[in-house]
Amino acid sequence: MKKKKSPVHKSKHKGVPYEPSTKPFWFIFTALYLFGCVLIFFSAIGLPLDIIEIPNFNFKFNFTTYTPVDLIMSRPLFKTLSAKSAFQLDQELMSSGEFSIDQLMEIAGLAVAQVVHKEFPPPPPPATSKVLVLVGPGNNGGDGLVAARHLKLWGSYDPVIYYPKKSTSNPLYGRLVKQLQDLDVTELSTLDEVKHLLDRRNSGVALIIDSLFGFSFKPPLRPPFDDLIGYLSSNNESLPPILSVDIPSGWDVDDGPVGVDIGASVLVSLTAPKPAALKFTGSHYLGGRFINPHIAEKYDIGDVIAKYKGDEMVVKL
Repeated sequence: MKKKKSPVHKSKHKGVPYEPSTKPFWFIFTALYLFGCVLIFFSAIGLPLDIIEIPNFNFKFNFTTYTPVDLIMSRPLFKTLSAKSAFQLDQELMSSGEFSIDQLMEIAGLAVAQVVHKEFPPPPPPATSKVLVLVGPGNNGGDGLVAARHLKLWGSYDPVIYYPKKSTSNPLYGRLVKQLQDLDVTELSTLDEVKHLLDRRNSGVALIIDSLFGFSFKPPLRPPFDDLIGYLSSNNESLPPILSVDIPSGWDVDDGPVGVDIGASVLVSLTAPKPAALKFTGSHYLGGRFINPHIAEKYDIGDVIAKYKGDEMVVKL
């Protein structure tokens, strides 16, 4: 039996078999590759082109927000607030917005507590989950104190606070501490006590809340926090998981890690993410839902604020 020959397409040129060309496919691939290179290059040099938009394809890209790392790693993209913009926004909320610092702190602290409950659910009652809250001298520390109060009131968590440098300039912080004292929340007074609590032989600590520094932090670290953050950084593999409030303590707000990294596995960005959050690789939440649409538009964070749905006070990014 004769073997069937596979059909040969006839070419326009006599005697030359026709073979489908792969050139169009190579052309498309090359064009997409070059377009990607252009995006990365423009992003790297900070070219002042705000947005590329192709309406028919529902495509939009903002050069001023995303970094080359985001493009290559395909990490979630979101708008951010620089340290300067975050400070200005806070001032606007408390001036023309008529918010008090107490209100903002209560909303932010509750958001932190809610993320704790989502990421680190408590054991069945009557057991409780022990949480060490590291409290800084400013508003970030206040958020941690509020979170500790909510966790204690829920009855399923047993917060312990370490507040090495109490704020004396604002009576608000004294009131927050008094509220915890009335709930019989334990307070540690030295770093040695912290180390003893976290020793695996003594502990049962399920989580560390890092509410030491927020967006106003500027390196370098100073006493007594340098020793504390140094301890967390050098021992993070053997310590309980760490949840950081707004930014991992020790990070530069705009640039990220600057020599030390406490190894936080969860981050709760407040108001809006800060630029360093783009370099965070753990579970990332947004909390502090107090931004009205006008302020969101003014600071170009409407897209990230829109991620909240319904009655949510925290949202995973």
